Amino acid sequence: MKKITIIMAVVMLLCTINSYGQGCVAIRQFSVLGNAVGQGNMLEKGEWNISDNYRYFKSFRHFRGNHEETNRVEDGTEVINHQHGLDFNISYAFNERVYGILSLLLQYNERSSLYEHGRTECHTISKD
Repeated sequence: MKKITIIMAVVMLLCTINSYGQGCVAIRQFSVLGNAVGQGNMLEKGEWNISDNYRYFKSFRHFRGNHEETNRVEDGTEVINHQHGLDFNISYAFNERVYGILSLLLQYNERSSLYEHGRTECHTISKD
């Protein structure tokens, strides 16, 4: 009981601490393995589960600390990131406890900017 009380106190303390994001949000594109357990249900022996997940992300606003640099859009110097992510998953239950999961993860990223290329013309970079 004492350990549970200490753990709960630590969790409550951590929940009251202010936290601030850092780094580029555009790099945080994650894929997930989908299966029936993650969806809150269990498969019976011989059952299949098919799932997919699509995410789209666009960023163009610039911040320095908590201050937004709105002039970047007006000046045409903003960096624009587009990200598309598709996960396709198939699960099969060999029995009530053992699943096989096949996952196909596809991603397409595009970035365009002016200031990284001498400020004379906008270039676009894509990667899939």
